[in-house]
Amino acid sequence: MNLQEFVFAEVEDWMSSGVLKASFIAGKEYTEAKFNYWLAKWKATQQVDTHAGFR
Repeated sequence: MNLQEFVFAEVEDWMSSGVLKASFIAGKEYTEAKFNYWLAKWKATQQVDTHAGFR
């Protein structure tokens, strides 16, 4: 598992956990700033291109 796969899994775990971000990150090996960076990258991969068939 590479870093992106690991952190994306962490993001998905946090989203399904229902706990506050700070509580989820407590005790982890990364900061909230790093988590927010990867959260933004994860969100960018989730956007659906609604104009794909538009010409």
